[in-house]
Amino acid sequence: MVEFSKKVELIKIYLAVAMCIFGCLMLTAGFCVAPLGEIHQSVLIGFGEVLTFAGALIGINYLYSSKHKELEKKIMGQTEKQE
Repeated sequence: MVEFSKKVELIKIYLAVAMCIFGCLMLTAGFCVAPLGEIHQSVLIGFGEVLTFAGALIGINYLYSSKHKELEKKIMGQTEKQE
């Protein structure tokens, strides 16, 4: 179960980084690509903003969940010492 949890956390990190990078690329493409009629700039920019925001949320969630786990371990270690 612990190994599965580590895999899930690793997938979250890779997903967050990939979404942020791809979102930034879409934002850049929205500004650089001339409107050829296939994909409008506003669609590229909107999709890029959504991906960047979602990636940031996943990254923030990972950061605070890891800090929470560290705090839990620290508290459990202190309570074991007291007993």
